[in-house]
Amino acid sequence: MQFTPLLFTFLMLLISKIFEITGAAVLSRHHNFTVTSLITDSRQIVNADDHVVFIALHGEHYNGNMFFNDAYNKGIRNFIIDESIEITSYPETNILIVANTTLAMQQIAAYHRKEFRIPVIGITGSNGKTMVKEWLGALLEDVYNVVKNPGSYNSQVGVPLSVWHINSQHTIGIFEAGISKPGEMQMLEKIIAPTIGVFTTLSDAHNIGFNSQEDKIREKFLLFSNCKTVVLNYQYKKYLSPDQNAYSWSTTAKESTIFITAINPGINQTEISYLFNLVDFKFTIPFTDDASIENAISCLCVCLLLNRSNSELAQQFLHLQPVKMRLELQRGNNNNVIINDAYNSDLHGVKNALGFMHKQLHRGGKIVVLSDILQSGIQPDLLYREVAKYLNQFKILRLIGVGKEISKHQSEFNLPCQFYSSTEDLITDIKSGNLNINDSLVLLKGARSFHFEDIARAFSSQHHATCLEINLNSLAHNFHAYRKLINAETKMMVMVKAFSYGSGSNEIASLLQFLKADYLAVAYADEGVHLRNAGVTLPIMVMNTEDKSFELLTQYELEPAIFSSDQLHKLAAFSKEKMPVHLEFETGMHRLGFEANETGAIVSFLKLHPNLEVKSVFSHLASAEDEKDDDFTLQQIESFKSISQEITATFPKVLKHLLNSPGIIRWGAMAQFDMVRLGIGFYGIDPANRLNEELIPASTLKSSISQIKILKPGDSVSYNRRFIADIEMRIATIPIGYADGLSRALGNGNGSFIINGTQAVILGAICMDMTMVDITGIACDEGDDVIIFGGLMPVTSVASNAKTISYEILSALSQRIKRIYLHE
Repeated sequence: MQFTPLLFTFLMLLISKIFEITGAAVLSRHHNFTVTSLITDSRQIVNADDHVVFIALHGEHYNGNMFFNDAYNKGIRNFIIDESIEITSYPETNILIVANTTLAMQQIAAYHRKEFRIPVIGITGSNGKTMVKEWLGALLEDVYNVVKNPGSYNSQVGVPLSVWHINSQHTIGIFEAGISKPGEMQMLEKIIAPTIGVFTTLSDAHNIGFNSQEDKIREKFLLFSNCKTVVLNYQYKKYLSPDQNAYSWSTTAKESTIFITAINPGINQTEISYLFNLVDFKFTIPFTDDASIENAISCLCVCLLLNRSNSELAQQFLHLQPVKMRLELQRGNNNNVIINDAYNSDLHGVKNALGFMHKQLHRGGKIVVLSDILQSGIQPDLLYREVAKYLNQFKILRLIGVGKEISKHQSEFNLPCQFYSSTEDLITDIKSGNLNINDSLVLLKGARSFHFEDIARAFSSQHHATCLEINLNSLAHNFHAYRKLINAETKMMVMVKAFSYGSGSNEIASLLQFLKADYLAVAYADEGVHLRNAGVTLPIMVMNTEDKSFELLTQYELEPAIFSSDQLHKLAAFSKEKMPVHLEFETGMHRLGFEANETGAIVSFLKLHPNLEVKSVFSHLASAEDEKDDDFTLQQIESFKSISQEITATFPKVLKHLLNSPGIIRWGAMAQFDMVRLGIGFYGIDPANRLNEELIPASTLKSSISQIKILKPGDSVSYNRRFIADIEMRIATIPIGYADGLSRALGNGNGSFIINGTQAVILGAICMDMTMVDITGIACDEGDDVIIFGGLMPVTSVASNAKTISYEILSALSQRIKRIYLHE
C-alpha cells in the first residue's frame, strides 16, 4: 500500500526495530514496514493498512491470540503474539512472538518516549488524577501543545497507548498513572519518564492489593524515581529522596512552597487565598467540593512551577469546567441515537470516539458533528486531512462541521458535508427542521468552548429531569468478573429480558455482542424482534414462548424455550424447516417446565421430528443464594443431572445449563455444566452477597430539585396529610413519582434520597410525578442534583427500605425516564 507520511505523525518504527526493542522471535517475516499505529482490539479495526501492528494482549479475562484470524481478515499484516500459530494460512505477514505481549507494548512505548526531549508531568494518587490532568491541559494549552492520556487511560495498557501518541509537535506531556497492586509502577515510570511529578489525594481505594497504606504510598512514589521536582501536599514530603525538590502546598505548614491562608466557599464557587514568595494572592474556582479544591491547588502549584503568572492563572481558574471523561449514549429525536462527547476535541479523542461509534449496533447511517480542533499544534490542512482519513476509515456517511477553521478546510473532506460558523447557527437549523437527520447514529465531538451539550439537548427526545445513567464500563467489568469464575469452555448466556432489568435493550445487547457473550435471553418474542431490528446477531433464547409467536420465531431466527408437550407438538406441526429449541424441565421451582418422568417420551418424539433441533436443556434453581436451602438446591442439581444425561444420551451436542447469578458464585464448582445464565449480577448486584467487593453497580438514578419551600409548624405535606411539621422545616420537591417506577412504599419516612452527600428523608405520600423530601440543614439550591439510588444510596438499600428486591426496583423504572449510557 502507498504511504504518505504527515509532518505531525508519531515516530515511525521499522518492524526490524520492534524486533530489537522487544527481543521477539520472528515467526514470519515479509517486509520491513514502518509502524505508525498500535491496535489491541480486533473489533475496532476498520480498513487497516501495512503500518498497523496488532498486539494480542493476554490477561486473566481475555486472550487476544484468539482474534489473530479476525485481525488478518481485516487487513492487518503485522502481529505481536505470545502463542505460536501455523503461519501457512497467513502469507505476507510479519509475526513476532514474545513471552508477554503487554510487556512488549510497554517496551515499544518506553522506547518511543525516549525519542522526545519535552517536559512531561506524571500524575498519580488515589483520587483526582484525571481531573488534575484535564485541568492542567486546559490551563496550559494557551502556551503549550499538550499531549495527555485520553479519558482515564492510566493502566498498564492505557499508559503505553497514550504515550505512543507523542509527536514532534508536542511541547509538553501530561500523563496519569494508576496501579492496583505492587510491581506495576516501575514499568509505568519507564514509559512516562516524568520530569515533573504530581501526587494528588490519597484514599483507601485499591488497598486490597497492598499490605498497608504505607506500602501503597511508596509504590505510587516510584513514578517519581527520576523526577527532580514533585508537586504534593506537604504531609507527603517525607516520601521524597533527599535530592528531590518538594514543590509543596499546605493549609497548616507555613514552610510549604505555597501556603493556603484561606478557603472561602460560596454558593457555587470557592475563593482560595495563598501566600507565595512572601506575597498574598487569591483565585476563585467555580466549585465548592473538597476534591475540586485540592485538585485546583495541585494545578496551581504546577502552573507556578512552570512560571505562569498569578494574575493570568486567576482568570483561567475562574473558567474551569467540570471534567466529563465519559461518552454519553442516549436516544434522540427522529429515531436517532446520540453519542455525546462534548468535552474536548483533540485528534486522538476523535479517533477514540469513532471507535466507540463503530461498536454500536444501528441500522441507520453514521453522522459526525465536529467542531474546530483547537490547540493541536498541527498545520490545519494536514490536521483536517487526517480527520478526513479517520472519517473514511470508519465509513461515516455525513459530516457536519462547526467553526470557522474546519469550514475553511471543507475541501479536505470527500463525503457529504455541511458547515456552520457557530453552534448557535446549527441549533437554529435543528429546531427549525432544516437539518434533516433521521434514523441515524450521531456523534457529537466538540471542544468545550463550542458548548456541544446544547446541541445534545436540541437532539434529545426526552427532557424529563429524572434520568437513569448506566455505566457500560461497569457492565463490562461485571461480565468479566463472572467470566473468570467459570471454565474457559463454559458458555455465558446473559439475561436482557424486561428491558434489560430496566437498563435498556439495544444498548445493553450491543455491549454484550461486543463482549462476545454466547447467548442472550429474553422473556417474549417481541423483545427478541426488537433486538434483531437493532442489528443484534447473537443467538437469542425466548423463555416464555407463546403459540401466536411461532411466525416471529422463524422470521427473526429466535430460539424458543419449550416447557410442555402441547407446545412441543404444536411447534413440530408448525415448523417446516430446522428450528432450534431449548427444553425446560421442572426440578423444584414449580413454575414452567416438563416433568422429569416425561423425558423418555420427549426424546422419542424428537427422534421422529428432526426439524426440531435441540440446542439446550435447562432448569431453574429456586434458592441458589440461600444457605438454609442448600439441601434443596443439591436435590435440584441431582435431578437436573439425571434428566440432562437422558437427553444427551440421544442428543450429545445439547448444551446443559442450570446456574443463575448467585448459582455461578455458590455452585459453579459442581454444577457449571456447559453454560451459565448471568442475570442481576451483570448489573452489579450479588444476591448471594459474596462478590459485592468485586462487582460495580452499573446504574445511578438521578433527578434534581424543582422547588424549595419552608414549612411552618402545622403545615402538611402531600396527599392525605400524612406528614405534619412540628417545627419549621425546609423541603424540596423532586420530579419523580410512582409513574416513574418509584415505589410508594418508600413514602412517609421509609426511604430517602441523597442531596449533596446527605440523606434527605421522604416526607408524606409519594405522588404520581413528584416526591417531597426534608432538606432541613442540608446546603442545597433549586436545580441541585438528587441521587435516588447509586453511590451512597445503593439500589439494595432502596429495595430493603421498600421491603422488596433489587430486581423489582430496577425493572419497574418507567421508560419515560431517559436512559444515558456512559463510556469512560
